[in-house]
Amino acid sequence: MKKLYFLLLTTLISFASFGQTTVFQESFESGTSGTPSITCNDGSYDFFTITDGSDIGSGYSVSNPNGSYFFAAQDTDATECGATNPTLTFTGIDISSYTNLTFAMLVAEDDDGSNQDWDADTSVLVEINIDGSGYTSILQFSGGGATNTEPGLDTNFDGIADSTLLSDDFSEFTVSINSGSSADLRITFNNLNAGDEDIAIDNLRIIDGYVSCGVTLGTETYTCNASTTGTTDGVTINIPYTGIDASITSVTTSSTGTVAGDNPATTTNGTITITGLAEGDSWNITLNGGVCDGTTISGTVGPTECLPSTCFDLTGANEFEIVQISANDEADNWFLSSGEYYINGYCPSCTEDATDSWLVFGPLDMSSASNVELVFNSAEGFSGSDLQIFYTDAYNGCPDASLTTWTTISTIASGGSGSHNFPIASTGTETYIGIQYSDSDGTYSSWTLSNIGIYGSACPTLGAVTASDCNTLSTTQNQIEGFDMYPNPTNLGYVTILSANNTKMEVSVFDLLGKQVLNNTVKNNKLDVSNLKSGVYVMKVNQNDAISTKKLVIK
Repeated sequence: MKKLYFLLLTTLISFASFGQTTVFQESFESGTSGTPSITCNDGSYDFFTITDGSDIGSGYSVSNPNGSYFFAAQDTDATECGATNPTLTFTGIDISSYTNLTFAMLVAEDDDGSNQDWDADTSVLVEINIDGSGYTSILQFSGGGATNTEPGLDTNFDGIADSTLLSDDFSEFTVSINSGSSADLRITFNNLNAGDEDIAIDNLRIIDGYVSCGVTLGTETYTCNASTTGTTDGVTINIPYTGIDASITSVTTSSTGTVAGDNPATTTNGTITITGLAEGDSWNITLNGGVCDGTTISGTVGPTECLPSTCFDLTGANEFEIVQISANDEADNWFLSSGEYYINGYCPSCTEDATDSWLVFGPLDMSSASNVELVFNSAEGFSGSDLQIFYTDAYNGCPDASLTTWTTISTIASGGSGSHNFPIASTGTETYIGIQYSDSDGTYSSWTLSNIGIYGSACPTLGAVTASDCNTLSTTQNQIEGFDMYPNPTNLGYVTILSANNTKMEVSVFDLLGKQVLNNTVKNNKLDVSNLKSGVYVMKVNQNDAISTKKLVIK
């Protein structure tokens, strides 16, 4: 998940009118119009049921449902609930005479900072069938592509969360759908087959002329003072909110802030200005009446509300340089695939098992930049090795500590999967950022870094990039020339592997726990993967002592 700097901005639309019509709604308050494929509730932590939280495990907690009841699922495998992939279906929804349809739902999961245990094969898929034409996927929530990861929105349906992560607070997700005469909805809960693999859904709707509710922060009128006293901080909130009996019922702050501008008790489509808040103080606004009745919007004053820009997407137009200082016998190294950086240092038969591999980005002119942060998600497949985050203003052409002196930004300890943002304190004109994976102490891990980028209120400038030269193995050495593999993802039972020559290839496939699940010699360019279960794997190919590594996804 990208850091939610733009959450409010990206969910707002014009409020010229509130001409929306709710065509279908299920909020689980009095039974359900849907059909669950199973009914399951042991009164503890195995359930597939409508609940208000009182008849399931007391440790299960989600907040802000629509009303009192919601639909929740956890540990629904055949042993506990009798079904591996139970469904909830709604059929015969009349959508005739409507032309601008949106599906909306509220989604949460029990998230206390540690209960984020979705595995690579866990997902919840929402499908729609218009006029009997067959089910089409419209929303999917997946784990992070590894064991015990945090679930989130999976925008490309590849089984890996790549957008908004789920929390214990219900959040709304929407998607446009086609028009027609009749619609069926089907929600499939795939492989929620262990404790802490859970999801809660509420307020399912099909809406004609959907309108979002929210506030915008005016970029011209908002002031951000990063000092510790920060008494001049303020925020101007524009309320694009109209409709019958629409108003603002309350404005609260966590400190001594004062409310100026329009009267918050009667404001309709007006402006509220809160001043006198210190950095870190919060504000809350509740909307009343109209179609957005009860919506509460919150914010926090401080540098993170200064509407920073995406300076560099490090999986898109810009990338880290991958530099290997030392390698184990399998030449394990960072690699970039499908927008994620991945490394797996597991080497069970290695005589040399030390790996020291770096991601390096720069040079950055930080002299005129402000509020610069390195932001990314991390997921560890198995534990053993930390990640070190550094910067330096004196890069000597190689990240090896014997050649370059680094300043530590932070350490992500083994087990530190999650979302991270690290302020970069440098004001230098040639600053480099480095992320080091090292297992020289005999331990090893697999790490996946996703949604990685550099943000700032004022962005640094990227200078001329020069490749590192360590006079050792680098990312450009010992790679298979012309290496390619397709289709990926695959559901065909095989993949085609190509290179610039026709000699045989030794192919090993590992799961995300580092276990080797396949080891074959390929001579005809086709690798049989029909025995692999659906999931994410790492494929290593050795041809004439050159090695290439790529992520493999089996559907």
